Amino acid sequence: MTKQNLEEIYQLHNEICRPLGDPKRIMLLNYLRDGPKTVGEMVEELELKQANVSQHLAILRHSLLVRTKREGSNIFYELADERIISVLDLLREILRGQLDQKRRIHDRYFDAT
Repeated sequence: MTKQNLEEIYQLHNEICRPLGDPKRIMLLNYLRDGPKTVGEMVEELELKQANVSQHLAILRHSLLVRTKREGSNIFYELADERIISVLDLLREILRGQLDQKRRIHDRYFDAT
């Protein structure tokens, strides 16, 4: 792989990871794991404001993490690539491990005093 190819891959990596820096976007992606949903369904189920959901979905769509499909007058959002859920699940496992490690360190420190 050439240096230019690596730089392109790093740039694409950044374009995918940046949108994942917001907890609400991760929540929306996780909600879409069960299949396509309308904005209205997401607003109702996740108890978020419609404008906020729409704004986050626009960012996820721009980064090619979600796509839309029209059925009659309804617009459904769905995962563009379901492998993103595997990535999020793996990252959650790593974070749980780090949280457990921090708790052990914290408990060891306060148990020692």
